[in-house]
Amino acid sequence: MLHKLQHGQRVTRKAYGPDLCKNDGPAVHIRLEKINHTRKQKRYYALRLTRTLFGEWCLQREWGVIGGTGQQKYDYLPAAEMAEKELERLKSQKLKSGYAVIPVQLGMFAEV
Repeated sequence: MLHKLQHGQRVTRKAYGPDLCKNDGPAVHIRLEKINHTRKQKRYYALRLTRTLFGEWCLQREWGVIGGTGQQKYDYLPAAEMAEKELERLKSQKLKSGYAVIPVQLGMFAEV
């Protein structure tokens, strides 16, 4: 299922699956969390930007309740500029809705 949108080409996970997103170390990894005790909200939203086997850029989004199973969506974009622009758009959208950026420590549990 290939869609041509304003932000570039996007392919949903159902079309290719997550196997194309090589995890050789993400180019960008951003984790956002939203905790509101009065509303009993504990949510997270993670953005990862990696390069695929075919030279495209994979923007992986993951969201859900902290401590629970989350959902994932993969967008494949042809150019790095498009992928970075989409990542920044999603990040600013979540920051406006009350999420806060959480520092991510990569490589802590990496296999040697």
